[in-house]
Amino acid sequence: EEFHQASQLQYLRQYLEPVSGAYFFDLDSSFGYVSIAGLGELQVDIKVRGRSVHSGLAHLGENAIEKASLLIQALLDLKQKVEQRKSDVAAHPDTKLDRMEGRLNINMIKGGIKVNVVPDECLISIDRRLIPEENLDDARKELLDTLTSVPGVTWQLERVFGIPTVPPSNDPIVDELAGIIGDTIGEGNKFGEMGSGDLDHIVAAWGGRAFALGVIRPECNIHGKEEFVYLQDIEDVAKIIARFLAP
Repeated sequence: EEFHQASQLQYLRQYLEPVSGAYFFDLDSSFGYVSIAGLGELQVDIKVRGRSVHSGLAHLGENAIEKASLLIQALLDLKQKVEQRKSDVAAHPDTKLDRMEGRLNINMIKGGIKVNVVPDECLISIDRRLIPEENLDDARKELLDTLTSVPGVTWQLERVFGIPTVPPSNDPIVDELAGIIGDTIGEGNKFGEMGSGDLDHIVAAWGGRAFALGVIRPECNIHGKEEFVYLQDIEDVAKIIARFLAP
């Protein structure tokens, strides 16, 4: 999840041609409206190097965690800039946002083997989310420029993974789905999704257009403890899909 399903879909391509301009109906999304755009994603793992010594002789070593904190501060400065970027695509009111926004989060940090040992390695994991108007190449360059601007820290990239951004979908078929949602549950509109999808690799490669609907609500603790969805939402989405796909 939030990785990609490119290999499976590439295998199916031979049975689906022509695929240029294909529609992708993604069911991993929010409830009550059509998601017409999602966030791109750039995940980066950064390994900071130090030199391990006894804690009492710390002056003879180099503390990788403390060095990593210098990178973290630079990344937090960049985070402030990233989060000021607003998309032209509206976000659903439940998100407490008026438009889609960029994100940069430091979501994992690992380092040290024992409290009395100066650590020689520290791993930082970054999750950067891109609004549709951004692209992966620029986001990666901005991130690397930020890291290289910090003096006195030895680091290397351990893993880089990206999900491309794709243009918002505003086709008549999206309006049709929004109308069916409105008829079924009494509401229905079009908004951007403050999440990233697994299909955008193929959408971009095939020149397709993607839109989405699902059963996610802000109160459902998505990716959190006791994650859940409402049974009524599942039943309503099933009705919407059946009507939308009916001949």
